[in-house]
Amino acid sequence: MDEKRLSDKEIIKKYAKIKESLDSLKTGWSEIFVLASVCNIAGSIILVIAIPIMIIWSLFALPIYFWKKGRFLANTGISFEQASSNFEFISDNIVYIALIRQLCMLNPSAKPGQIALIKELYGVDESIINEYIFDDNLSDEDLEFYKKYSKKMTLSAKKAFAHKLFKLAIVEDGIRNDEWKLLMNILEQLDFNQNYINYFIKRYKPLRTEYDDYGNKDNSSAKKNSVSLLKPYYDILGVDENASDEEIKRAYHNLALQHHPDLAKNAGRVKESEQMMAKINEAYEKIRN
Repeated sequence: MDEKRLSDKEIIKKYAKIKESLDSLKTGWSEIFVLASVCNIAGSIILVIAIPIMIIWSLFALPIYFWKKGRFLANTGISFEQASSNFEFISDNIVYIALIRQLCMLNPSAKPGQIALIKELYGVDESIINEYIFDDNLSDEDLEFYKKYSKKMTLSAKKAFAHKLFKLAIVEDGIRNDEWKLLMNILEQLDFNQNYINYFIKRYKPLRTEYDDYGNKDNSSAKKNSVSLLKPYYDILGVDENASDEEIKRAYHNLALQHHPDLAKNAGRVKESEQMMAKINEAYEKIRN
């Protein structure tokens, strides 16, 4: 194993020890507060004994914690804050790192944008991103080491993770068919029920660059409807009433790439983007039906 990988491990190990000391102190005080909520004689007696012990423990532990935190940069070569970001990235994603890598590998030309997005989402160094995702240098021994620090994914964490995967897929030009199929497979691996899967399909379907028979094939013809009634919807999509189905799909996709609320460029106008996408979705559904 090379020196840099060993250094990464040592940094994570050192950070984890410092974090554990503070977490233990927090847990101790949390248990004190829980005990304080129990209004009985036994609880009061324990509190009288426990609070002084916790105060003494805090007086010793906190200065040591802040001293180690202050010395972290000198001892490891990176700041404590950066180590924290790296640690959170690992603990949140190490179990699913192969899924992130698999998705990113489908579109090599999007790598610069994907690296920039991961840095924005997690605050980690580019070197960490390359090592853990793009270079695929993690051995089984590495994985076992880092899994010690992994967190169990709650439903909320899984949803947030899935959103991040979709955002990685749309970095360059939208979600291609191979990316879409992989994302649908990943949603099943994450044990989402059909309601959640339908939610993700509805939210990200506008950003697909291609259409096939995987879930949402559009074979309807707009020409079956009265053009006079549908004209306002054609206007929203910016196409002529005689536009072909392919032209309508392309216009819909291009507008989604401009106004979808999950695009990084729309982070400062999420509410406006959601309202605009609602109009675009309505127009597309009215025309295709």
